[in-house]
Amino acid sequence: MEDFLIEKKELKRYSGKDENVVIPDGIRKIGTHSFSFGNLKSVVIPSSVTSIDTGAFLECESLTTVEMTDSITEINGAVFRGCKSLTNVKLSKNLKKISTHLFDKCESLTEIDIPKGVTVIDQGAFYQCSNLTKVTLPSTVTDIYPWAFRLCKKLKDIKLTTSVRSIGDYAFAHCESLEEIFISDRVTAIGNYAFYKCTSLTEIQVPYSVKYIGKEAFSECTNLKKIKVPKKATFKKDWNKNCVAQVEYY
Repeated sequence: MEDFLIEKKELKRYSGKDENVVIPDGIRKIGTHSFSFGNLKSVVIPSSVTSIDTGAFLECESLTTVEMTDSITEINGAVFRGCKSLTNVKLSKNLKKISTHLFDKCESLTEIDIPKGVTVIDQGAFYQCSNLTKVTLPSTVTDIYPWAFRLCKKLKDIKLTTSVRSIGDYAFAHCESLEEIFISDRVTAIGNYAFYKCTSLTEIQVPYSVKYIGKEAFSECTNLKKIKVPKKATFKKDWNKNCVAQVEYY
């Protein structure tokens, strides 16, 4: 226990050198940067923990496995940012949001299952997850914020459910392996550069509900052959720049 600095049931800092850490039972909160830049390879989080604060495991480059229970209701921003060896993480079923830059630059992460109940994929949540191939989204997700999946160059399998209503700027930019994407009729706006350089997309149908298509939203989608868009929408500059796609307005 001497390696754990604990104040009022919050783990403030871990000063030990162990690579495999079991956090003591009774702790309610894992504090800001409590393990950041450490050498741990695995961590077991007890059921007493309900929240993990910003950057708790930031740049733990050897961390491969995280075990957490469903007692956790909040994981703040950049908690696993730069954990480039992380391959195995099972998220709590009681999360409501995938926080900003939560898995930014987790280069070894290949698949993730977002639990039912999550409504927001926040800004840059999976930014630069260069080997991420599959993301399972629940029907509860309503908003995909800017940069959420930007530079996920191997992302091929992600299905946007009918509950999604917004797709932010650069949300899927540089997702070069993405071959198809479903846009539901609840979506009203597609952000600037939302699908920029999605070079494997071949066909897109934008629903009639969309009123705004942002700047270069589909630009540089060089293999896009057909795109169907509502003629009443507002189209920003170069929305389909360098696309050879046949555009059908309806």
